Amino acid sequence: MTMLVVLAVVLVVGFGLIAALASRPKASLTIRGGQVDLIDGSLPPGLERDLEDALKLSPGAEGGLRIFSRDDRLELKIEGLDPGTEQRIRNVVLLRRQDFD
Repeated sequence: MTMLVVLAVVLVVGFGLIAALASRPKASLTIRGGQVDLIDGSLPPGLERDLEDALKLSPGAEGGLRIFSRDDRLELKIEGLDPGTEQRIRNVVLLRRQDFD
């Protein structure tokens, strides 16, 4: 009986760890004054520069961006930016989707 409880706990912890790792973003960034700062993860070469180019039209933009990879697709969580800036960021990142593999 004790062995079953231990096995159940190990399985629950294992599945929790897998779920936590799967929900971790590929990259987390902050956006301030048209500059992009990578907080966690990594970006494909040149993407940070491309994002800063896209932000030139919104020099006072401040917010956050998290990039997740799920089932061969990218999911973006964008916070604190106006809809036009969000769309430009989405366009830039999704054009580089193949570089996240």
